[in-house]
Amino acid sequence: IAHALPAPQDSHASQAAFERGVVGLAEHVNAATAVTMHQVRYIGEWHSHPEWASASPSETDFAQLLWLGRELEVEGLPGLIAITGTDSEFTFSIIGVESVARERSREP
Repeated sequence: IAHALPAPQDSHASQAAFERGVVGLAEHVNAATAVTMHQVRYIGEWHSHPEWASASPSETDFAQLLWLGRELEVEGLPGLIAITGTDSEFTFSIIGVESVARERSREP
């Protein structure tokens, strides 16, 4: 991981939830990809959980991870979610192309 972007201006946060916005996000990612000749690319999302919650992924996090896997599958890349909690607790969740294919085969 080379760089983490700050939350876009249209993000919404409260004590119990956060929804990342999109304003300017594609431009930042595309600029990093272009200037590094595709060596630095978007790999996923990161966030912290509130003090009263662990760094374990929530159902929302797992849904986002599956979405990321599907989005990055076209490039043959895995998706990543990094979560930090209290007491220096970290969780990294990765989904690869094979996992996305297995999950798709279970859908109706």
